Amino acid sequence: MDPSESEASFRILVAVARADGHIAADEERALAILARLDSARDMDGQVDVAKEAARIRSPDLRRATFDAALALASVDGQCTQEEHALLIQLRVALDITDCPSVAVAEAAWLEKMRAPLAELSDLEVRFLRAVALEGEDMTDRQYATLVSEFSRKRAEVLRDGLA
Repeated sequence: MDPSESEASFRILVAVARADGHIAADEERALAILARLDSARDMDGQVDVAKEAARIRSPDLRRATFDAALALASVDGQCTQEEHALLIQLRVALDITDCPSVAVAEAAWLEKMRAPLAELSDLEVRFLRAVALEGEDMTDRQYATLVSEFSRKRAEVLRDGLA
């Protein structure tokens, strides 16, 4: 894959995550997973979606970018009006013609994310209960281990949900 196309795809995904004015925590984690944890990528500045879409020549990467954008817009359990508008713009810019309407595709991704989001919620509850039960008796090392395990499980659930 051409690095320029890969970068354009990632910049488009950042634009989708930012469409509603901020990058939610789950969107940020999903971006990290999609970028293979390359946190050095620049996520500042405006993204010209049409310009970035034009940089992606591969039909397979165009489709993969659109599918990833749909998943990213749904990763937090909702697709905002701003995200929806950007997805419509992106579908045209990437010349994606072989999929249902954006609204139908969003609904499918929201349904697909329902179980992973419930699992993430359950993980958070279990993490908070573990912290509350141990309370002041928990050492810094135990807490760090608990946080590390929680983060690993969250990333795993998101990775599986986005697959």
